[in-house]
Amino acid sequence: MQRDSSRGESLTDQYAKLFKTLVGFRVPPTLITISWAMLIGAIVGSFAALFQYAFDWVFYNVTVKLTFSYRVFYLILPTVGALLSALIIYRFSPLSKGGGVDVYIEAFHYRNGYLPPSLALYKSITTILTIATGGSGGKEGPITLIGASIGSAIGKWMGIPRRRMRLFLVMGAASGAAAIFRLPIGGAFFAVEVLYRGPDMEVEDLGYVIIASVISYTVFGLFHGWSPVFRVPGVSFDVRELHFYFLLAIFVSLMAILFIHTQRMMASIFSRLRIGYVEKAVLGAFLTGVIIYFFPQVAGDSYDYVQSVIFGHVPIHYLVLVIVLKMIATGLTLKSGNSGGYFAPSVVIGALSGNLFAQVLHMWGFIDAGSIPAFTIIGMAGFFSAVSNTPMASVFMALELAGKYHLILPALVVSFLSFFLNGYRGLFEKQLFSRFQSPAHEDDLKVDILEKVRVKDIPLRKDIVYLDYYDTLEHALHLATARLDQTTFPVVKGGKVVGFIFEKDIKDMLLEGAVSNMGRAMLVADVMKTIVPRINPDMDLHSALKMLIRYGYDELPVFDDGRFLGILSREDILRAYDRLIGRSHS
Repeated sequence: MQRDSSRGESLTDQYAKLFKTLVGFRVPPTLITISWAMLIGAIVGSFAALFQYAFDWVFYNVTVKLTFSYRVFYLILPTVGALLSALIIYRFSPLSKGGGVDVYIEAFHYRNGYLPPSLALYKSITTILTIATGGSGGKEGPITLIGASIGSAIGKWMGIPRRRMRLFLVMGAASGAAAIFRLPIGGAFFAVEVLYRGPDMEVEDLGYVIIASVISYTVFGLFHGWSPVFRVPGVSFDVRELHFYFLLAIFVSLMAILFIHTQRMMASIFSRLRIGYVEKAVLGAFLTGVIIYFFPQVAGDSYDYVQSVIFGHVPIHYLVLVIVLKMIATGLTLKSGNSGGYFAPSVVIGALSGNLFAQVLHMWGFIDAGSIPAFTIIGMAGFFSAVSNTPMASVFMALELAGKYHLILPALVVSFLSFFLNGYRGLFEKQLFSRFQSPAHEDDLKVDILEKVRVKDIPLRKDIVYLDYYDTLEHALHLATARLDQTTFPVVKGGKVVGFIFEKDIKDMLLEGAVSNMGRAMLVADVMKTIVPRINPDMDLHSALKMLIRYGYDELPVFDDGRFLGILSREDILRAYDRLIGRSHS
C-alpha cells in the first residue's frame, strides 16, 4: 500500500505501524489488503442480508397479499412503487436510476473508484419499491452498485490512495453479487469482467476480489442459507449431445440480439416522449402492470416461473409468449428510468430459451426428456454471456445458481461461443473494449517507449469504408453498422475527405430513431462533423494515445497539412507498443 499524501497518513499505514509495535515486525501489504477484503465482504454481506429481509417483507406482506385478494393491484402496486422510487431518484439520488452496473463501470474507469456512500441506501430503497412491487427486473445490478458504493466508502474512510480505490470498488461490487445470488465465484468474475466488452478483465487483483466475495457469501448465508437459487432434479450430460449445445449457443445468441434491440427500442421510445422523468417512470411501470395483470409470470424476477419450468412441462407456444413479454416488460421497467437490474431477466429469458430449444429437440427425437433441464441451465449461461460480455462469469453463475458443477463442459462451450457470436454487443453502454482504452490504465504503458515513436513511423489503416457526401443517411448507416472493426468513417466529396461520422454518433442516431423517421430523406452531409480532433503524423504515440482517451474515441483521423493520410486507432498503438517491447527484450 502507498501513502496518500493529500490526506496524510492513511489508516492502512497506522494499522501497519500498530501491528509492528505489537509483534515486532511490519505486516506485509498483501495481508493488509486481505484483511480489508474480508472486512468489505463481511460488511457488504451483512448489508445484503438486511436488504433481502426488507425486500422479502415488502414482497410477501404487501405485493403477494394484495394481489392475491384483489387482482387490480397488479396494476396499482408497480405504478405506486415506481412513483415513490422516481421521486426519491429525482430529488435525492440521480445515480440510483436504471440498472446500476453502468454506474459501477463508469466509477471504475472515470471516477477513480469513487461513489457517494449514500448511494447504497437510496439504491436499496428504490430497488425494493420498484421490483418488490412487481416491476420486471432483478436485484443484480442494484446490489452490485450497492456493494461497490460500500467498498468505495470504506476505501475513502481509510484514506486509500486513488490507485487502490478501484480495488475497493471492485471488491464491494463482487461481494454484493456474491451474497444476494449465492455466487461466490461467479460474483467475483462478474465484477472484474463486466468492466469490458472485449475479452479482457481486471485479473491482477482477482485473488482479493474472490476473498471478499466468499466472505460476503458466507455472511449472507448465515441469515438466508446457502442453498442454490434453483432446485434442479438429477441432471445428466451426455457428451454425445455436445454438438446440440453448439446449436444452443447460436440460438441463445440470436435471442440475446433480440433482447438487446428490444431494450434499445424501448430507450428510444422513452427518450422521444416530451414528459418529465417521474412521468416516464410511472408510465413504464403502469404499462408493465398491464402486462403482469394478464401474465403474472412476468412480474419481478420471475424465478418462481423458471423453477416451475424446470420441474414441469410448459407448452412451447406459451414459453415463446412469456419470453417476448419478459423482454418488453423489462424494457418498460428499466428504460423508463426505474431502479432494477438485468441479471434476473437475462437468467429467466436464457433459461426459458434453453428449455424451448431442448423441447424442440426432444419433440423431434434428438434428445431424451432427461436432458431438458441441462439445456435450461446452460441456456442461462449462454444468454447472459451474450448480453453482458462476461463469458467466464456466466459459466460460474449458471452452475452456482443450480448447484450443478458437473455441467461445466457444456457451460464453457455455450458461454464462450455465445460471447463471440454476439460480436461484443451488450446491454451495458459504459463498457470499454479493453484495459488499453481505460483511463484507469493510462499510465500502465511504458511512456518513454511510446514517446520515441512518431505516428508516421507506424502503418495506418487503409482498408476503411468511406461514406459519400450525397448518400442517404439510411444507406450510410447500413454500410457503417456492417463494419464491426471501424468506428470512424470519412465522408468524401469530389475525391476529398470533407467530414466524418463516428460510431458513437451512429448509436445516438439509431437511439433517437433518426433512421426510421427521417433516414430516407436526410443525407450524410446533414449529419457529418467537419470539425473533429485530428492527429498529426509528427505527434508521438503517447500524445496520440492521450488524445484518443481525452476525446473518448477508439479511432481518429490523421492529417498532414490538410491531407487525409488514414485512421489511427488505439489498437494500432497497442500493436506498435507490443512490437517495441518485443524488440527491447530481444
